[in-house]
Amino acid sequence: MSNATQISPMAILLAATIVVAIGCRRADEPLGKRHMIKVLSLDEYIAQGSKATSRCTVLEQDYERWEKFNESLEKILAKYGTVGSGTDPVPDFYHSGDWFDTYVDGFSITNRTIFSPHLLDELVDCVTKADPGANVEFCGIEGDVWMLDILVTSDGVFANWTGKTEAECRAALALLDVNIGG
Repeated sequence: MSNATQISPMAILLAATIVVAIGCRRADEPLGKRHMIKVLSLDEYIAQGSKATSRCTVLEQDYERWEKFNESLEKILAKYGTVGSGTDPVPDFYHSGDWFDTYVDGFSITNRTIFSPHLLDELVDCVTKADPGANVEFCGIEGDVWMLDILVTSDGVFANWTGKTEAECRAALALLDVNIGG
């Protein structure tokens, strides 16, 4: 007889369930793989943004709500790179401070920082918690990401590259080692 303690399958299942619950993700979703970028045509990309904003529960314009939404986005982004409105040097996530809709925000991006799978997961969670119709868009302004647009909604993460077909966008993202899906 062995003195080794055997762990029952039920205990293993219970422990896995607790870990998944604490991590707030499904058991079949590896961390950082939940929200792969989906490449869309320009028309589909625009439609995704319209679809998101059509679900907004708050229709009146409210600067204080937007400010809270923006602050929650900036808090997440700051964990992955620099955030600000300065130009010397240009931050990873540039924000001019402008607002135009309660649950819509946007940042300019200057490098590949946006492609962190963990960041994308956090951004989807953030917009989903803010409002079903909330969204944030990232627009490439220099370097490898020049003219790339990334849209984050509660439905996922979408990409379109101005001046490129879907196939060209997929190829360009693949060259940047970006995990793209559907």
